[in-house]
Amino acid sequence: MTRTVGIRFDTAGKLFKFDMNGLELAWGMQCVVQTGRGLELGRVVTREPIEDASPVAPVLRIATDEDQDLAEKWQDEAARVVKLAKQLCAQHRIPIKVVQASYTLDGRRCTVRYTSEHRADLRLLQRELSQRCYGRIEFEQVGVRDETKYMGALGRCGMQTCCSMHLDEMPPISVRMVRDQQMSLNPANITGPCGRLLCCLRYEHVQYKEMLKDYPKQGARVCSQSCGKVGRVTQANVFHHTVNVRTPEGTEEWSLEDIRTVKPGEPAPDTVPEPLLQEEPEPELPEGLEDEPGEVN
Repeated sequence: MTRTVGIRFDTAGKLFKFDMNGLELAWGMQCVVQTGRGLELGRVVTREPIEDASPVAPVLRIATDEDQDLAEKWQDEAARVVKLAKQLCAQHRIPIKVVQASYTLDGRRCTVRYTSEHRADLRLLQRELSQRCYGRIEFEQVGVRDETKYMGALGRCGMQTCCSMHLDEMPPISVRMVRDQQMSLNPANITGPCGRLLCCLRYEHVQYKEMLKDYPKQGARVCSQSCGKVGRVTQANVFHHTVNVRTPEGTEEWSLEDIRTVKPGEPAPDTVPEPLLQEEPEPELPEGLEDEPGEVN
């Protein structure tokens, strides 16, 4: 078994495992590792070593002051690459949006990340950047959610977005999660700075689904055992343990313990006429809120 640690190269980047290589590594320490891109400076983000039987690359060394100074130098150079790339895109009308760039610790390779709605020819941009910047210039197309992740933003909660703080992976979010949590389908309330559905919609979705198992589905016919009225469910209030029921007299709130589901074919003289059950139409959602299959994250 190999003692490994989890290392990230970005604040909320993907987690990679590396062999501790006999070094005493602790959470928050910076270290130098060899990756497919070259030498890189990463930060330990696991508090305890992980026993792992799979072969992984070793940590080369704990980062020295010279390593950290070198990393800062290449960060400044990467910022210059981004600025220059944006100027060249505007000058040559290249239809991409440059998001971020990063150098390896040895300065041999620079990865420029961008978003684009269409396929773009980047040969001219690559040629001009290669002439004016250090190292080999490579391009990586990312999704709109990754753009927010790299650039950072404030969410609706007033805090920094989850993707730029702690999410190493961004699983797909669907409109079904919004409906299960009985939230308004107003795009202004359920989308983040990236224009996609909020990542935090996933956090409590499992709990909502589990709680809703005890409730009749929307549109189901139910009967109040205390007053004998029959109506149709319009909404479940999971925090109050009640349901909103539409009856001939109007919408009422009934306790979950007080209702029973009326089976199909069971006589229900006080059932609600269909015209009274029609809900107000939900707002139409613009296309592109959900993640497309195969989108680069």
